[in-house]
Amino acid sequence: MNRLIIVFIALATISVATNAQFFVEGSVGFENSDVKTDRTGISLSETSRSSSTIIFSPQAGYWLNDNIALGARLTLYQSEAKDKEVRDLQPIGDTNVKHSRWRLSAFGRYKLWGTEKFSLLLDGSLFYEENSERYTNKRVDSFQKSSTYDSKIGIGLFPAVTYDINERLRDEK
Repeated sequence: MNRLIIVFIALATISVATNAQFFVEGSVGFENSDVKTDRTGISLSETSRSSSTIIFSPQAGYWLNDNIALGARLTLYQSEAKDKEVRDLQPIGDTNVKHSRWRLSAFGRYKLWGTEKFSLLLDGSLFYEENSERYTNKRVDSFQKSSTYDSKIGIGLFPAVTYDINERLRDEK
């Protein structure tokens, strides 16, 4: 993981230093939530859920000419959710779900239309993805544990709109 970050930093440095047609883009995301539900009635019950998600998706490419670019993208995704249930002030059970995914994509970009600041691109990609999920359910009277794993190969095609903020910085949607 550390080597991958160093490679992308090196590509970004080379791109800026040589003013080449290399580009380095990406996104980083983090989400955390805690929800607590209290129910009163015949029995006192409480359910709490905490979850967190981290996404890291760098990509790098090279513009072959003014209209065509080729590149690669790596996406890493990790999430974890924990549920706790209490009834009549006694713990009933805990549920834990961990999901991880990674995707490696090769992509091509074609500039359909462009002005000095705006561009409309068509982005096509070929990807390989692996998903794994671990599920654990601990109850007062039982214990369940399961794991799933799958892998995919696919293609994607989607439009993108870009806005050039300055010569070296671009916003893409």
